[in-house]
Amino acid sequence: MGQFSWMSVDTDEQIYNDGTEAQEVTMVYKNPQGEILRVTENDYDGYGEFGGIDLYDAVCMMNNLPVDRSDGIDLYFSIEGQGMGGTAKNEGFEWPQLFLADAPRDEVIDFTIMPVDDPNQGWGEPEHECDECGDGDCYGECVEDEDE
Repeated sequence: MGQFSWMSVDTDEQIYNDGTEAQEVTMVYKNPQGEILRVTENDYDGYGEFGGIDLYDAVCMMNNLPVDRSDGIDLYFSIEGQGMGGTAKNEGFEWPQLFLADAPRDEVIDFTIMPVDDPNQGWGEPEHECDECGDGDCYGECVEDEDE
């Protein structure tokens, strides 16, 4: 099973997977009744769950869909420009928001902004930069060379 990690909406910093660096992450989302809820996670394990709530279940709740993690994942990655560092804007959906600092008051949270994937998947910064492509995660197997 793959891991998921994002950049925080408030600081634009990585949300690390467990064991990388201790952080307190607050996820703010809406339940099916439209109430704004907050959960805190102190040891994010990389599988999309914050404070006992799965981010992809929250995606479904916020968009009046049956709560199904697979459907939430499909919706999230179906938005053009999203995935691996994409910066997609709202396509008429609402999204949970992830904060590393104190989350703002409910009325100022913009739920139309999609969480941006962390290109390093919560494992910190890459250990090197490839001389061929400038990428930090090809680890000697340059992506550009694979396309030739």
